[in-house]
Amino acid sequence: MKSRYYFSFMFLYILFVAVACVSSDKNRAADQAEIEAFIGASLPSSVADKQSEWQRGVDDSLMLKFSMSETDLEPFLSNLGFDEPLRKSYRPFFDSGSNNNWWDTTQLTEFMGGAVNQAGKTYEVIVDTSLENKVIVYLMVYER
Repeated sequence: MKSRYYFSFMFLYILFVAVACVSSDKNRAADQAEIEAFIGASLPSSVADKQSEWQRGVDDSLMLKFSMSETDLEPFLSNLGFDEPLRKSYRPFFDSGSNNNWWDTTQLTEFMGGAVNQAGKTYEVIVDTSLENKVIVYLMVYER
């Protein structure tokens, strides 16, 4: 009788874990409303070529890459809480270049970066400044 309960418990436990893994949206792209809600700021209208990935878990994180007008960069970063200028050639996060095919900062030659802690989240940014009149932003935001 005891082994019957044990078998039933183990079966239900394995079934629960399997359903949780299948229905999980651990790593997926995020839409604009989700992005803005998570980062706590609106994306400027000049944002283009947006790519993102949620990394869901105990502490969620968001990887976000996009291009934007150079003139929108400072106001956008200010809205995120960056009150100090970004530092030239600074990498606030490690990037092996192997995360995926769209997130690779290892090839950048002209860039600046910075990090700030705000209200339970950390914001880390690398900005590719090699293009004329626009920048490419690599923004990582995670809960802490």
